[in-house]
Amino acid sequence: MSRDADRRAFEAVVAASETRTTVAPCSAAMALEPRPPVLGPETFGNACEPAWSRQAISLVQTVLAASPMGPGLEWGAGASSLWLLDKVSRLDSVDDRPGWVSYVNQALQKVYGAAFLRDHWRAHVVEPAGPVRTFLQAESYEHYYHDYVEAAPAAPGGYALVAVHGKARAAALRRAFALVRPSGGVVVLANSQRPQYLAAVKLMPPQWLSHTSGDERGATTVLVARPDARQAAAANASAGLDWLNRRTA
Repeated sequence: MSRDADRRAFEAVVAASETRTTVAPCSAAMALEPRPPVLGPETFGNACEPAWSRQAISLVQTVLAASPMGPGLEWGAGASSLWLLDKVSRLDSVDDRPGWVSYVNQALQKVYGAAFLRDHWRAHVVEPAGPVRTFLQAESYEHYYHDYVEAAPAAPGGYALVAVHGKARAAALRRAFALVRPSGGVVVLANSQRPQYLAAVKLMPPQWLSHTSGDERGATTVLVARPDARQAAAANASAGLDWLNRRTA
């Protein structure tokens, strides 16, 4: 399929996601990351969902449901882990907070059980190279978070989804472009309204598709990988996102 056909199909999915406001059930016992009142569940993820815009959550859910299930990766564990674990075949979570990861593990066991987690969730705890006290330090790949970003393992064939909502997001986003499936893989960047991430977003391969939703309180950018001619030829497959076009036919 042509890029124009893929774009039309993607835009149809985006338009449909704008009208959906389905909120995941979230009891007090399940809530992992309470949100401030200003971020209501009608417009942002609740305490059992990723801290993304509501439209981005709907869009990602639709795209994942339409494509073959595959592994997922995230920088930053938490409520997103709870939400993602039943949407990917296996989830790798990279985080820099040992105590927090232990807490998340206990919460996930209550929902999924220890046996399920052993087979489907791997936490990679990589602490920063030094004390982190400022936003600039939390975003520093070179000085604090090199090992954290590089700890994300590669997956055969690429990840179905890579979520960037932890530390050193600009560097993690650049790595996500190389780790995601080359055709139909999804990359999500939380808080994409921050100017510090603009240069990294612009490194998105030109044939990819993207959509940003939310506002100045918290925008989310969803990027869908689309193979270039070389990748498509190597895979002996069409360059189009056939699964997406079938979904919107």
